[in-house]
Amino acid sequence: MYSKINMKLYSSIKPLKIIQITNENQDTSYFTYDGLNPIMIKSDNQRIEFEYQSNKLIKEKVYREGDNIPWLFRGFEYNSQNKIEKVSYNINVNSTVENWFGEKIDSFRLSAFYSYVYEDNKVTKELHFGNSTTDTISYSIINYDLNENIISKIGYTHFVDDLVKNKVQKYEYGSKHHYYPNINYPVYGKIFSRINNILFEDEIKYILHWDNESGTKVMDSTMTTKNYSISYNEFDYPTIISSDDETLIIEY
Repeated sequence: MYSKINMKLYSSIKPLKIIQITNENQDTSYFTYDGLNPIMIKSDNQRIEFEYQSNKLIKEKVYREGDNIPWLFRGFEYNSQNKIEKVSYNINVNSTVENWFGEKIDSFRLSAFYSYVYEDNKVTKELHFGNSTTDTISYSIINYDLNENIISKIGYTHFVDDLVKNKVQKYEYGSKHHYYPNINYPVYGKIFSRINNILFEDEIKYILHWDNESGTKVMDSTMTTKNYSISYNEFDYPTIISSDDETLIIEY
């Protein structure tokens, strides 16, 4: 059992610095907070700034290193229960990603958006839309364990006149704490829950193509798996998370 002092520390533990090491490079992210809310995450290559209204995240702005204007911002809209129901991706039309010119440097266009369906306070369906249509490009069905960790995401996309499965992701978790539960970070705290840490990840991608000779659809698939090794501190929060191709070092 934790003492009262330790319980206070336990409930206020938030990542201050995360070092990401891959086979190609190393990148360090620094977190700045306003209470539970992160207001900036700055890494070697970019920074992310967060804007809030009444403690609700309304905008997430992504800057490249050295830029004063974001190349991307995400807008967040809420339903009557104050749950995020829409996330829009807006890209600077002069960014190198779009390579569009002749507009003001701070002009943005809607690139895509996601909307969410809830059941029992959890997102069970994520729908992906393009920038100028009310029809979905794809969607995912989401399932949880008893701790509200996502244990599977099953993705579907359109192919010719059919809706077909294109990805299946499955996860297995440990019983100790994830490094984000104590902060108001949207991916984990507002849209999806992640209470514990992933120990095993399995992903199957389905590639559907049309065979002209037979006049039929042909389905190919590829599978990747990841195992994670995790070291923890005295409060059961991860300090090192390692897989075959990546290591995270987390400082609180």
